[in-house]
Amino acid sequence: MIKVASQKVPAVPIFAAVLLALLSALMGVWIRMMQTSFGTWQQVYLRILLAGLIAAVVFRKSFTWDFLRLVGGRAWMVYIIRAIFAYVIGVGFFTIAVEHAQLGTVAFVSSLPILGLLAWVLFRERVKLATLPYIAFSIVGLVMLTGMNLANFSLGWGETAAIICLLGFDIGVLMSRYHRKSFSIYQNTTLLLLVGWVPLFAVSIASHEPIFPTHVTISGWVGLACSSVFNVVILYLINYVFSHLKAYVAGNLLLLEGVFALIIGFLVYGEVPTGVAMAGAGIILICGFM
Repeated sequence: MIKVASQKVPAVPIFAAVLLALLSALMGVWIRMMQTSFGTWQQVYLRILLAGLIAAVVFRKSFTWDFLRLVGGRAWMVYIIRAIFAYVIGVGFFTIAVEHAQLGTVAFVSSLPILGLLAWVLFRERVKLATLPYIAFSIVGLVMLTGMNLANFSLGWGETAAIICLLGFDIGVLMSRYHRKSFSIYQNTTLLLLVGWVPLFAVSIASHEPIFPTHVTISGWVGLACSSVFNVVILYLINYVFSHLKAYVAGNLLLLEGVFALIIGFLVYGEVPTGVAMAGAGIILICGFM
């Protein structure tokens, strides 16, 4: 256990949240590798479908026909609604936001730590007053990290899509608490992935994308394989972290994704961060630790 501010915090979920932030940041690398070979919705539904098949094989001892017979109508609705929020609204409106707003603005809006607020609305989960200054300073760090110019912020279609994307992702994450307590994380992860690709496939078809790509580069295959595996691990970690940590704690720790993205951008793409961005990353690190 880690003792911070006179409270004992479970160490394993904390490290799991940090690992989740790192793996989420690495997803950007795999998506870039797939861009020239797959359509936007095509790559998303394919990697979620493959992730579901991988999970069904890896977790086959938990994911049995006996288990599927236990899944009732309410449980199916939770999986379907969660898949729509997390994948269709989250991924879809994030794509729209990137196409209609500046990247810095999208990165800032879609990373705002509002999980604590949503957890209070949905579950009446209280946020400790002592943590509010750290949440506020995290937002300052996020502004510096993303290069967001608040003076020029205007609520256009791109910015609105980023807000919708944020709500979609966060509600999808918190809906993990609606899963039946008798189901294991392995079962919830597998079933959500196997359900999640279906609405994405429907959107892909509605967008007139081909069912299968016509030409895939080696880089595209590597990106598809890695992103599929990462989707399994990421969803497992989401289900684990948000069943063991308060939402506002996990939400602030997930801001580390921006810090990891800064490091990955430098190491993989040679993108040199500015001094202001590095200072913002430092603020997020300190607030996450506190």
